[in-house]
Amino acid sequence: MKKTYLIIFTILFLLMSNNYSDAQVDSTKGQFVNRIRKVLKEKLIEKLELDEQTADKYVELYYIAADETIKLNEQRMKTFRYLENNFEAEDIDQKVDELIEIDIKITDLRKDFLLGIKEILTTKQTAQAVVFQNKFNRFLREQINKFKKDRQKTPKRKKGRD
Repeated sequence: MKKTYLIIFTILFLLMSNNYSDAQVDSTKGQFVNRIRKVLKEKLIEKLELDEQTADKYVELYYIAADETIKLNEQRMKTFRYLENNFEAEDIDQKVDELIEIDIKITDLRKDFLLGIKEILTTKQTAQAVVFQNKFNRFLREQINKFKKDRQKTPKRKKGRD
């Protein structure tokens, strides 16, 4: 699950770091996220034999957890970078404690997500969802690799030129 959040964060970061205008980035990011949501929902319906309403609830729970995890991972990376560059700082112990707290919050989010899906899925479906999420993570990694290859093939546009 953690990997999924990191993958989504990476996808969003790659899209936002592109040389396009903000409007184009928002449009591309939105389209990509919508495609992921659509594929996630379709696969849930197919693999877990969910009805549309239950799949929608799952996706909603998933993205609530994912959005918060992305924020926490950003905070974690900021703290990590601080540690990396300030080994002699007086507040180093506090920063290490901060990292521990962030990791605990991320784990709590995953736990809350799993408890949330347990409320809407049967026991069998919950177990299938855990396995499905692992396989879906692999699928997302493949999509990221494809996205990266496509970006490398496409020549970058210079700012100010159209």
